[in-house]
Amino acid sequence: MGIEVTVVQRGLIKKQLPLEVLLGYELCYGDFSGESLELGKIGETGIIVFHPERIARGIAIAWTAKTKKQIVLNLPLSTTNEEICTLYDVTERICGYWRNSAIYIDGEPMSLGRFKESLSDYYAYSSKALKEFSEKIVAGEHEQLTLFSTMWPLVMGRAEAEMFLSDSGAFGRWLNEKQQPDAAYSSPIIYFDKTEECFKGVFIFINDVDYILPITPKVPFGTIDKRTGKELECTDWRVEYGDRDREELMKLPYSEFVKRLPGDRISRFDASHIYVKALSSEELDTM
Repeated sequence: MGIEVTVVQRGLIKKQLPLEVLLGYELCYGDFSGESLELGKIGETGIIVFHPERIARGIAIAWTAKTKKQIVLNLPLSTTNEEICTLYDVTERICGYWRNSAIYIDGEPMSLGRFKESLSDYYAYSSKALKEFSEKIVAGEHEQLTLFSTMWPLVMGRAEAEMFLSDSGAFGRWLNEKQQPDAAYSSPIIYFDKTEECFKGVFIFINDVDYILPITPKVPFGTIDKRTGKELECTDWRVEYGDRDREELMKLPYSEFVKRLPGDRISRFDASHIYVKALSSEELDTM
């Protein structure tokens, strides 16, 4: 589910589209490095733009510095009304710069004015979709839902679903709050062990850094085993941890490492992750 906006520049003489037009005065950008966003990075095929004070799902824009024929913007739903408005604002700036242009919304031609008039419909659809899925989670029809968002994936479970159903503004606050922490979203390094002929996953945990860790480690979504062309499977997980300045880190099986974490440093982050406050080098040595 989402909104796809395509703006096509018409005419014989076409202008390249500067990044500043997309960002305006308020937005930031980046691209994914693993499962988390690297601020200021321009990807090979585009960027993610977002408002730093209202972080939500993120607007994916297929853009490079040479873009001048057309540009495609994608916003996943459900999201906040403010982010849907931001999508319109970016589209309006593009059309203002490419004065001779055509707009297509989900493949259908549409004027900028009609797009603006339709915003309330998108608000309603986004809210309805969130409500319906939240109800299914509360009813036990689904356990959780992964929301691929601006900074990293977020996972809503029963606690989140109940909160969203009881408070219409909770979803936007939750999206923003969960993506503001100055923390490392820990993604595994996966490699093939030729001796044991299996894939193994490693998480790195160094001193003086807050971490967002999975409750149960999983292979990142969309990771393919090149040998088979199927989704990669991994059941062997460990954590390498210790002082960042040491040549070698200590090692523990993932589940054992999590068990040894001090209880006063751990809190629930979302339905699939915990938040671990920074540990000193000395604290890590005692684990």
